[in-house]
Amino acid sequence: MATLLLLAGVVTLGVRRGVAEAPARQRLEQALRAQVQARSAELTLTRERVGALERQVAAGRSRQRRAAEWQARSAADVAALGPPGGWAAVRGPGVRIVLSGRLPDGVGVGAGVGITDHDVADLVNVLWIAGAEAISVNQVRLTALSAIRAAANVILVGLLPVTAPYVIEALGDAGELGTRLERSAVVDRLRNQPDSPATALTVTRSATMTLPAAPLPVLRNVRRTG
Repeated sequence: MATLLLLAGVVTLGVRRGVAEAPARQRLEQALRAQVQARSAELTLTRERVGALERQVAAGRSRQRRAAEWQARSAADVAALGPPGGWAAVRGPGVRIVLSGRLPDGVGVGAGVGITDHDVADLVNVLWIAGAEAISVNQVRLTALSAIRAAANVILVGLLPVTAPYVIEALGDAGELGTRLERSAVVDRLRNQPDSPATALTVTRSATMTLPAAPLPVLRNVRRTG
């Protein structure tokens, strides 16, 4: 009987303690639940940030890939346009014209008095018309931006002065270029006319010649389209 009473007392005490501890457990469960929810919200935000960063990285890689493709295309364009544009050295068959000017009394050899910028420009134009692919005057490469003009008594090719004897080199079909030159009115005037300013004009064909590259231009007011 005493044992039963003791057991009943223990059960009663346990029930009372459980009832007393129930609010504490509920509070703990609520606190843990709140922490779980907070952590879940933080995890969601972190995942969203990671997703945004991944999209930024993907966009950056896409821009980098497009930039690399554009750079490759630009490099290919430069490589393709360099030789005909004049901004790359070229080598091949062609012709060489050597033109010496008439000297007045008292003027030293090499002054080149008599030959004008128009004479040099006329020879260059004949070569272009005859199919020359690249031309230089005294190793100054001609480009689409080059001009042959006079400044005082000096002939300028672009911005560089050249003096006699004037050596004009052109790459292309050497036979065709030579034939067209010999038949041109410009060569006939400079070589054979009594009032010619030239003392000598020679045209020679060459199986291999090398023309230098022109300096790259500095473009300040234009840019690539597309």
